[in-house]
Amino acid sequence: MRTIISLAAACLAAAGASAQDANKPDPVRELKLLGVDLGRTMVKVPSESVLKTEKAFAERVADKDWRAKPENKVDFLAEEVVFFEWHGSTFDTITAEQKGGKVVFTYTVTNSDTFGSNFRAFVVPAGSKIELVTVKE
Repeated sequence: MRTIISLAAACLAAAGASAQDANKPDPVRELKLLGVDLGRTMVKVPSESVLKTEKAFAERVADKDWRAKPENKVDFLAEEVVFFEWHGSTFDTITAEQKGGKVVFTYTVTNSDTFGSNFRAFVVPAGSKIELVTVKE
């Protein structure tokens, strides 16, 4: 009987840990910039800026209402924002993946004749090493 109770307790503890892990936010996440006026850029290749403070973030993304939304909150004690801008195909993408203490960003260049200003922002753990890899589609 004790064995069954111990097994049941272990299963419940494991399920609780899995639920906590499921609720834990990803260490790297993209901020959706749709509807935010960020101006124009003519930089031909992605240029990244690491925004380490609320002030720097507010200077780059001035829309207070957008920054106030819960999904756009950044804890600058533990996180920072990597902001990319470039002028190129509107179908180009940048994705992020954490690999150990490094965040690898993959810039995928598409073959399209639709050009414009592109902006992407990612929240990463503070102090992460950053690498940008370019892939041509």
